[in-house]
Amino acid sequence: GDRVAEARVGEPCDAGLAVQQVCDVQDGFAQGYCGPENQCRPLCTSDEDCPTAGETCRTFAFDGDLGYCGPEPVDG
Repeated sequence: GDRVAEARVGEPCDAGLAVQQVCDVQDGFAQGYCGPENQCRPLCTSDEDCPTAGETCRTFAFDGDLGYCGPEPVDG
């Protein structure tokens, strides 16, 4: 329960929880991930999946094929 945010893609996630959260769950499948700035961001498999200019597909360390659309990190 505390790993699933009620937010839809583009909406703010539950800021009070300090765990990684999936969001925008439809028919049992997450469509997003609560990424930087605690916002529900779309899942992706490549940069082409990211609809917002300046965002890239930030892959999860445990997978490598799946990630979420997010801004480039400022630390490179």
